[in-house]
Amino acid sequence: MISVIIPIYNADKWLARCIESVINQTYKDLDIILIDDGSTDKSGSLCDYYSNKDKRIRSIHKKNEGVSVARNIGIKESKGEYIKFLDSDDWLSEDCCEKLLDDIKKYEVDLIICGLNIYKHNELLRTPHLEEKRLEVHDNVENFQYIGKVFSSPCNKLYKKDCIKKFFKEDLSAGEDLLFNLEYIRSIKSIFCTSECLYNVCLDNETSLNRKFREDRLEINLLLLKQEIDFCTDIYKCEKDKLIFLYNNYVFLPHAYLWQAIKTNSKKEMYQLIEKCVNNTQIQDNLKFTKMSRIDYKVFYYLLKKKKIKFIYRYIYLKNKLIK
Repeated sequence: MISVIIPIYNADKWLARCIESVINQTYKDLDIILIDDGSTDKSGSLCDYYSNKDKRIRSIHKKNEGVSVARNIGIKESKGEYIKFLDSDDWLSEDCCEKLLDDIKKYEVDLIICGLNIYKHNELLRTPHLEEKRLEVHDNVENFQYIGKVFSSPCNKLYKKDCIKKFFKEDLSAGEDLLFNLEYIRSIKSIFCTSECLYNVCLDNETSLNRKFREDRLEINLLLLKQEIDFCTDIYKCEKDKLIFLYNNYVFLPHAYLWQAIKTNSKKEMYQLIEKCVNNTQIQDNLKFTKMSRIDYKVFYYLLKKKKIKFIYRYIYLKNKLIK
């Protein structure tokens, strides 16, 4: 049995599609858990409607405490030996559960990762995925690097419940997915990556925390980056030159942070945010371990290292105008 855990908060626009995609799975032995996290729209009523319609569905209503608390309740309440997470504005391809379960048994692994279809306004934007490959998690750091681009989300994966040793951190407002996955792969041996894109992501929810600029995002992402580097150093016992793919984020993260910030912040506010980036000791201490290949990132690296606040503002401003 697979337990499908769906945390829900004010998602009535997308919830029916989400739940229907689970009900209509080709694999039928499902334990479907809807956790209404204090919704103020019609989401709670929809949960009750579907739980009355299908005996495999259970609705849990609770006060709003965030997605991590909701997912942890789902894990504790689950009856299946496998766990599948699904966000309430996304949906599963019809054969998602069947194919993931077949693969986890066929290849005798502890985790399955599939590709993603990413949509906005019903338009398919991109399909991040990996080639089919079985990986021994702790063999070498290249295996960790290989799964990097589809690793952080818990939703494009099938987990073994018995291998979940630590739950989602409930005191984080972002990045809890990555930390959960890092802890999970500490306790397992093998992963299978399927090239099929079986999970569908909807970007229409503009209220999502992941799609809005947050001033604390830089600090959160730097904390997560340190966790990744510490994890790889601990598990793989490798030197810094083997972790350039991670250290390069000391350029990519402030770049992405400022790139998003300029869309909603004034020039004065941007100068303050840039100053925060250039004076961050974690960034400055680790720039020497980065290696940029693209010219634009080389330029940004130089300006960041030299703390050229005015030039960084002009760089971000002009690049934003050009790419628009």
